[in-house]
This record gives sequence, structure tokens and C-alpha cells, in this order.
Amino acid sequence: MTSSRFLPFAALAALLLGAVAGTRAPQEPGAPDLDREPGRTLQESWVHLGDDRVTDWPEVAPDPEGERELVVSVVLPRDLDGERTLVVGSGHVDDVWRVTWDDTFLGELPRDQALRRTAFPVPAELLSAGEHRLVVSTERVGDDVSIGAIRLLDRPYRELFGVRPLTVRVQDPDGRPLAARLTLRDADGDPSTIHYRALRPGLVARDGAVIVPPSGEVEIELGPGECVLWASRGTEWSVARAEVELGEGAPPTLEMVLRREVDTRGWVAADTHLHTYTFSGHGDATLEERLFALEADGVEVAIATDHNHQVDYRPRQRELDLDGRWFAIVGNEVSTPVGHFNAFPLPAGGPRPDASLEDWAALDASIRGAGARYVILNHPRWPDDESAPFRSGRFDPETGTFLDGQPLPVDALELLNSSEPPDRWRRVLLDWFALLDAGHALRVVGSSDTHTVVNPAGVGRTYLRVGEDDPARLQEEAVVTAFRSGASSVSQGLFLAPRFPATDDGVLRVSPGETIHIGARVAGASWARLDKVTLVVSGRTVATRRPEPEAGRPFALDLDFSLTAPDRDAWAVVLAQGPALDQPWWWSGHDLVAVSQPLFLDVDGDGWNPNPR
Repeated sequence: MTSSRFLPFAALAALLLGAVAGTRAPQEPGAPDLDREPGRTLQESWVHLGDDRVTDWPEVAPDPEGERELVVSVVLPRDLDGERTLVVGSGHVDDVWRVTWDDTFLGELPRDQALRRTAFPVPAELLSAGEHRLVVSTERVGDDVSIGAIRLLDRPYRELFGVRPLTVRVQDPDGRPLAARLTLRDADGDPSTIHYRALRPGLVARDGAVIVPPSGEVEIELGPGECVLWASRGTEWSVARAEVELGEGAPPTLEMVLRREVDTRGWVAADTHLHTYTFSGHGDATLEERLFALEADGVEVAIATDHNHQVDYRPRQRELDLDGRWFAIVGNEVSTPVGHFNAFPLPAGGPRPDASLEDWAALDASIRGAGARYVILNHPRWPDDESAPFRSGRFDPETGTFLDGQPLPVDALELLNSSEPPDRWRRVLLDWFALLDAGHALRVVGSSDTHTVVNPAGVGRTYLRVGEDDPARLQEEAVVTAFRSGASSVSQGLFLAPRFPATDDGVLRVSPGETIHIGARVAGASWARLDKVTLVVSGRTVATRRPEPEAGRPFALDLDFSLTAPDRDAWAVVLAQGPALDQPWWWSGHDLVAVSQPLFLDVDGDGWNPNPR
């Protein structure tokens, strides 16, 4: 026996929608036919939840029958003798919708526009005789959804899907456990389903992605058949690959070894652009999931930048026993009508900059007035050239000037953003060069902008030369000073340590015709490739090296360039490039890149100003 707060409409919808409401969603190849499995119906018809009128969803009424939750009362006349399978139909899902049974979290609805059925295991201890409360809900309504065709099947979930446990241990060559990221694909190359993940407290996982905690060990449950796994830990580590065949027999244990292959002593890896669903309200990574994933992705400095929030990771970091594994800084992605600006450090909780401002000078005053000492213009070409901060009609990439006369009150541009289309960084690189030519002494950062568990942090990253390797010994002042002084380089899969002549402020005072010696160490792990390293001076390529490191082995190359000082102020940048990497554990299609900060050349002795206009 079942009841629902929407049952009157459900009965009417069953009559009106008939075949539409009963439409059978496509089944996965080889998956059980959930519509034909014996069981009891808990909610037959489909229900429209949200806050908008929708006229083109034939399975539901146009007007919402609820906003944030569907509650179904389920009465069991007797104790059930073991686990069962709950099936929930859904469609048009963009937000995080949670499924709970008597306040026990069973899982989330898949984000999919199509109508589909999703199965969830219900443990035996939740299936006693009496009344139970099934809830499908969201914390915040972004887009409307339809939910229905809810059934409780007679067969156990484990039997229905043939689930088998797999224990994975990740360690270094000396046997020390490592936090790491696991990427999993089935025989068809699709993300492997991670079963029972909601019922395993502390397990950070989505289909195709699992975070191995600092203990180096995780137990997951997979369906039968072939599974390919990759273990990774960010830019500086090798990647391990393994294949397993899950079937009858004892639960298998898989051991995977990762090696640190890139020497970054004296440098730490920062991600300046991180989000959580908890505070930004989109994506799917909770605060706790983000904190566990940081070490697994090789991030050593984590700057919290939820939209218009100032979140301090440290209290929860201590509670999760993650102290010292990475260094946290409070930031804010100040999300305004004229662009998004990452700002840090800021006081946790506030005061917050005024995100309603549209004048850049006033916005800068508000951001810095809140305490920020470093401000980054994020994804300057996002979402497109018509509406981005660097949009046509406002920014002239030929001259590096803003046609509306407004200044650019930031310290850096976000050059590498792993969430952006793979080629967009090239356009931003040219924008940056134009700004340098126009006399803007801007630096750049690399970041991930990750919002989810599946997309790794630290693919795009910023390396900071702080003379320290241990995040537990870092100080905020040293980190901020490295950003502000340009003691950094940006990275996406490659590491670049420039060797510039010593300066106090990044400005090198030289005479026309003087020889300047510039060097760089470029390194990569065994999975990385390097095509060329280029010295660019004031937008012009003056030298190119094409090393050929041995494929499949880590490399570290020391390169030297000689530059003759020009007859006017200029700037120099070292750029390393490799081919796009198409691997399941990487943000597919993104180039391997590393870029130095600019060396500013003051040739006339009156300060750096390459644009006499």
C-alpha cells in the first residue's frame, strides 16, 4: 500500500497520459529489464517538480505540483527477508536530486534530459513492517524535473546486477600508501558504474571516478565483466593501468604503484579556482568530497573560490584528519555582470565584495577593500566573444586597449582553465601578449575551475617558487608574495622553472644590444610529451628548441637562450608545448602546456613601459 501528497493528480495523469506515462525507458545493453521485474508499484504516474510552467513534457502536467520534493509513503505489511531494489523514473534532471528512504541516503538521480529508470539498493534493515518515507528532493531549484514510475522490486540489487567487490591499494615503490584518483572504464569504454556508493560513508565516487583516501586503500563494488583502471596523482606522478575481470570467486585485491617522476623541489602546486556544490550551488562535489580529492589530484595550495562566498576549508580539513596534506586559502569568485574575479586572501564569511558593481574601478575598490591582495580575471573569453569581459567592441586585441576607457584593475589573467574548451587558452595567450605590449604588467595563472568529482583539480595549475615542498610548513604570506612577485609559472601537464637574471621587482634593466641569458628547466612525467620550447619577446618568437625526450619515460631538460636586448622596452616569456592528451584520466583534448611569467626589460632606464603612447 502506498500514498503520496500528489496522488490525486497521479490518478488523473494515469488516465490522461496513458501510454506516455507508461513509456518504457531504454535499457542499457546487458542490464536487467527493470520494467519487467516483479515488484510493487509505489508511484505509478509522473510528477512535475520545480517552479516553472512547462508545456512540452507529455508525461506531466504543465504546472508544477511541488517545488523541491516528492514524498511517497510506503507501507510494508511484513518484514522483508533481505535487500531489495528501488527503481525511480526521472527526466530533465540538471540539478542534484537526492533519493532517501527513512532519511538514509540511497543516491542521486542521474543528470539526463531523457526519461530513464535508475536502480538503488535498499538495505534489509530499512525494510521492516510498517510505514516508511521515500523522498526525492533537491536543496535548490534550478531547473524543473519529472519523476515517476517508482517501484520496489522483489529481487536484491546485488543479485539483479551481479555486483562484486574490488579492493584497490595505491602505494609508492617503497610501499607507502598514497591518496590517488582512480578512473574506471568498462569493456565498451564507458564509465564503470560504482554500485552502493551512497551506502558507504566516506566513499568519494561517481561512475567512472573514485578518490583513494590517504590510507591508500578503497573498496568499491562493480558489475561483472572487464574493467580497466588507471591510478593517477596529478602532474608530477606516473600513471598506473590495470585490467580486472570481475566474476564469481573471492573478492579480488588490486595493488597499483605510482612513482614521483617530476622534481619540483622548492615549488608547490596551487589551484586558484575550486568550487563545491555545497556553496556554489552547481556541480556535484560536496565540501567534504572536494577536500579529499585535493591530495589525490596533487594539489598543494587550495584556494577556495565558490561564487560570492568566502569559505574556509581549514575547520573541516582538521575534522577529516587532512591537516598538513595541502594548504588552504580563503578566496571568492566575485561573480559580477561584467566578469568573474578570483580574489584572495579574504576573511572567512565576509565582508564580501559588492558583486553587483559594473564599473571595474569601483569593483576593484570593493574587492581590495574587503582585504584581497591578489585579483585574477577569470576566463576572460567566457562564455563567448559576444558576452565575455574581453568581448568584441570593448577590448581591442590588436592594441591591448579597452575601447570604453575603463582600466583593467587586476593582477593576473586566468590563462589556463581546464573547464574551458581545449583551444581557448591560445586566444587568451594572444590577449595577454597584447596587454603586455600595451604596458599592462599582468601575470597569468593556471587552474581547473572544477565543480565536480569526476573532473580533477590541478590539471591546470600554478607552480609557486616558495623554497618549500611541505604544505604543512607553508605560510600564507609566502604564498601571496610568490603570486604578487611573479615567482611562479603556469602548467597543464608540464613543469617549467625559468632561470631569469635576478631582479627585485621582475624588471631587468639592460642596455640596447646587451646579451641576456635566459634558461628554463622543462620536465614531464612518463605519460607527458613535449614538442617545443619557445622564447617569445614582445609577441615575436625569437628562438625555438625542439627536444625529443624518449617516449614513455620521464624527462627533465635544461635549455638556454641568448637574447640581444632590443632598442626599446620589451618583455620575454618562455613557452613549452606538447600535444593534446586523449586519456580517460585527463581532461580529454587539452594540450600539454607550461608558461613562464614575463621578464620585463627596461631598456631606456626610465621604468618599464613598452608602449610610448
